[in-house]
Amino acid sequence: MTTPGARAGGEEHQFPRQSRLLRCLRLIAWPGSSWARLVDRAETAAVLALVIGFLVVAPFLALYTAHGAASSGLRDLSAERGWRQVSAVLRQDASSADLQIQGDWVIAWVAATWQGPDGRPQAGRVPVPPKSRAGQHVEIWVTSSGRLVYPPVSHADITAREVSGAVLAEAGLATATALLAGTVHLVANRRRLKGWAADWEATAPKWTSRRAGP
Repeated sequence: MTTPGARAGGEEHQFPRQSRLLRCLRLIAWPGSSWARLVDRAETAAVLALVIGFLVVAPFLALYTAHGAASSGLRDLSAERGWRQVSAVLRQDASSADLQIQGDWVIAWVAATWQGPDGRPQAGRVPVPPKSRAGQHVEIWVTSSGRLVYPPVSHADITAREVSGAVLAEAGLATATALLAGTVHLVANRRRLKGWAADWEATAPKWTSRRAGP
């Protein structure tokens, strides 16, 4: 059973939160209310404009970024259409080459030979796992002229580019909106402090004279 004291305490605890909510609603619904300062109305209008701007711009920004990533990926696919996968023969052990770290992989660049799509023999260094041996055959990607290249992009790679691009764009827009809203709040607080200081300078002499009395 809830006691009157506990109920009163709960009401006192909820009152400040309700007051802030009502204050925001009044500023939005009745910006001309006499108790609302000009800086309060300006801050509310600016924050609302930022929120509305974010909600309007965000979908178009995501679509634009995803479309740009997709277009770039399709251009890569078109340029890589002539690439072919061929078999290369290693001419040295990976243990005799310098190891490198690329992302999550450790690789070694070793001498190898292969035949290009045009039938001409090619030679160069190819990336292989650290335990690869001389004479081993490995699959590599080459251009139409036989030049070594990295594996071409896939449709899954393009989709990943679209998603990551849209997410990064949305995150950047959200960060910029939050920074602008914080700046507006900071400027509004400074204006409020100046207003309170001016009010106190005008009120303090009257208040102290009344306390002093006859």
